[in-house]
Amino acid sequence: MLGQLFHEKILYIKKQLAYKQHPIKACIDKFKQSFTECNMKLLCQQADDDEQIDTTPKLKLEYVQRSIIR
Repeated sequence: MLGQLFHEKILYIKKQLAYKQHPIKACIDKFKQSFTECNMKLLCQQADDDEQIDTTPKLKLEYVQRSIIR
């Protein structure tokens, strides 16, 4: 019973965060943008150090974006 109620609440929150105009979604997006701007040098350095990826600028940017999403 309690587990089902918790699950329903989580699904409701997930549904709300799917809306781009939701205030919490806007805060999360702003945080990701700020984090990326502040740490871009370190993230690119990490991409350069990883031998498994190609270091062309486009692939490096994709790698950095995937790293942030995780």
